[in-house]
Amino acid sequence: MSAEVIYQVPESVIKEALLNNEDYESLYEKSINDPETFWSTQATSYLEWISKWKNISESNFIKGKVSWFTGAKINATINCIDRHLDDKARQTAIIWEGDDPSISKK
Repeated sequence: MSAEVIYQVPESVIKEALLNNEDYESLYEKSINDPETFWSTQATSYLEWISKWKNISESNFIKGKVSWFTGAKINATINCIDRHLDDKARQTAIIWEGDDPSISKK
């Protein structure tokens, strides 16, 4: 059996990361200790909702049923495209690259 190889994260990647280890640990703790508040904050910080949810999550693991943001309505187009138009309307949204990397379409 071969020895486990551990790859270190390059310093340049660490510097450019959106989240450092300390912030990650803090978010993780909030998600474990108060999941309702954590997920509500995440949902309202990063998404626009048509109507708010009744419950953040409902689960019954015996029946194998899990639901998130029950009763809420969201429009994927608004969140994926429309809300970014003010500052990104002139930027390329999709770059298609075929099997041959020298062939691409914007």
